[in-house]
Amino acid sequence: MIGRNLSAFSRPSSQTLENQIMKIILLSLALSIIATTTSALQSGDFTYTINSPDTTTVTITDYTGAGGAVVIPPTITGKTVTAIGVQAFSLCRSMTSVTIPSSVTKIDSYAFTYCSGLTSVTIPDSVTSIGNQVFRYCSSLTSVTIPDSLDIIGYKMFQYCSSLTSVAIPDSVTYIADYAFHSCSNLTSVTIPDSVTRIGISTFNNCTSLTSVTIPNSVNSVANWTFDNCSSLASVTIGNGVTSIGQEAFGNCTNLTSVTIPDSVTSIGSKAFEYCSSLTSVTIPDGVTTIWGSAFQDCTSLTSVTIPDGVTTIWGSAFQDCTSLTNVMIGTGLTSIAASSAFSGCSSLATIMVDEFNPSYSSVDGVMFNKNQSELILCPEAKSGNYTTPSSVTSIGDSAFRNCTSLTSVTIPDSITSIGGAAFLSCSNLMSVTIGNGVTSIGDSAFYSCSSLTSVTIPDGVTSIGRYTFRNCTSLASVTIPNSITSIEAEAFAFCDSLTDVTIPDGVIDIGGAAFHSCSNLMSVSIGNGVTSIGDGAFYSCSSLTIITIPDSITTIGRSAFESCSGLIGIYFQGNVPSMGSDIFSDANQVVIYYLEGKELWPWFPTIDGRPTVLWNPVVEIGDGSFGVQTNGFGFNITESASGLVVVKTCTNLTDAIWVPVQTNSMTSNTVYFSDSDWTNHPNRYYRLSMP
Repeated sequence: MIGRNLSAFSRPSSQTLENQIMKIILLSLALSIIATTTSALQSGDFTYTINSPDTTTVTITDYTGAGGAVVIPPTITGKTVTAIGVQAFSLCRSMTSVTIPSSVTKIDSYAFTYCSGLTSVTIPDSVTSIGNQVFRYCSSLTSVTIPDSLDIIGYKMFQYCSSLTSVAIPDSVTYIADYAFHSCSNLTSVTIPDSVTRIGISTFNNCTSLTSVTIPNSVNSVANWTFDNCSSLASVTIGNGVTSIGQEAFGNCTNLTSVTIPDSVTSIGSKAFEYCSSLTSVTIPDGVTTIWGSAFQDCTSLTSVTIPDGVTTIWGSAFQDCTSLTNVMIGTGLTSIAASSAFSGCSSLATIMVDEFNPSYSSVDGVMFNKNQSELILCPEAKSGNYTTPSSVTSIGDSAFRNCTSLTSVTIPDSITSIGGAAFLSCSNLMSVTIGNGVTSIGDSAFYSCSSLTSVTIPDGVTSIGRYTFRNCTSLASVTIPNSITSIEAEAFAFCDSLTDVTIPDGVIDIGGAAFHSCSNLMSVSIGNGVTSIGDGAFYSCSSLTIITIPDSITTIGRSAFESCSGLIGIYFQGNVPSMGSDIFSDANQVVIYYLEGKELWPWFPTIDGRPTVLWNPVVEIGDGSFGVQTNGFGFNITESASGLVVVKTCTNLTDAIWVPVQTNSMTSNTVYFSDSDWTNHPNRYYRLSMP
């Protein structure tokens, strides 16, 4: 028997590697069973074993014939054929039909797997047991007669029978196992009798020609992936016995236009109707308590939905990207909703109405709030024009205005203390936002991709500008950062390519990684004296930045902080050499690094990242005849061996000195004459030289 099976393994000359592996698996299964029976015998085209303990019966274990129309004999050498063994006809591609005698009561697993030429089979009523994957990959099988004697259609029994067009399931069947008809791509109709109480997972998955199905009242659940990717399914009737609809049960049923879910259903699983792009209406019964994540995601034709009183929880992305959805009605029972994503991408949603008797939520003008309206939870994405947040509100929730692309201005009153993460993300037409003075917290990505926003003033109470807060605000030309800010987090202003100048106040301690990444029009940055660290890539590719002064408070500059700042010509260090990462000035090929005399370690660094370091030491010449009152005012010569910039600052009172820059001088010729025509307007006038 072992030699026979190895011979059969090499029968088809065009056999694929997948089939070879499958044969090895099937062979190992066969050997484990055959080991318990008698030795294999041969009769004509059939290999068989004598059964035990009933030695008057035999099991056919292999077939060595030429194929075509195969007739299995009812007896062999006077013994009754009662079973077809594991993989007995597997890979018999030349077999076109098979006649099974009424003496057979059992067909073992894999018996006809990969019989790709088999077109029809009639299973006699005598058969009471059929194993798993019996007709799997019988890709030419167009019809099959299932007898009344069967109560189970086994695991993967007809999987990949891609020519099977219809199947009648007899009243005796109570269970259709997992994957039984998976990928029967030409199956157009199937009748499920009332006897069936259970349908397994993925049973009709990828039956792309199936147009309608009725699930009888006897079935208590639609399991995971049961009808997933049945792209021609236009009509489905769900029986009153069904209590749950599983994960992706009807996912990708792109031709399904409507569905009525019976009152018996209490749970709609995640992705249950995901990508049902033709679904225009759905009735959710009162018995449903939970709508799981992505249950109706990308149902792009769905226009309205009513959440019944029984629903207590709506999980994330439940109705995400339902682009035709215009209104939502929420009943009395809802107590929990993943508001940041439940209706994300519903670009036509104009109104969210909450039942007045709901204990947890409320609505005003189509906007969703908590019950006492202290938190604004969700503004529908089709809200347009100007919006003023009610004065009762103290916080704006995460993603509350996300994707509200028709909003042009928002007024946030002083009553509000916090703006949640991604609160205004991708409000692409938002041109103006007034942030009240009560705000102390602005979450990460709060104004991410508000591409029409031109200016923003951050109130004094805010202490941090979070990650990505204004990232990709491509029209933002002006921002006011208060002294209360202590940190500017990663990518806070990245890709704000209309931003031309920024003043970072003394209160800021940290400038995060890529904070101003690719602000291509940023020409001027004033870094406050409290900043101690500049993060990795903080000013990466700020190609219009020409000069920058690093205050003596800075101890750390991260990797690539000024990389690709192609316009940078001078960077002025007021303190000691800070700890610096690699590639700080990579592709900033014009920059000269200036430092002050007496600051630690600078003489040890003639270059940094390939760029020269130069002592900045300008001198006011007193004895050369230039110093003093001239015809055009008070003046003096400034000399400097390096060709950097020197700023002359003045003040009128050294006790409470406020030094004001009056002239910036480029030391291209090493000597520059400074003249102050305004000196006569001040009783006292003091001068000093400063880095830019």
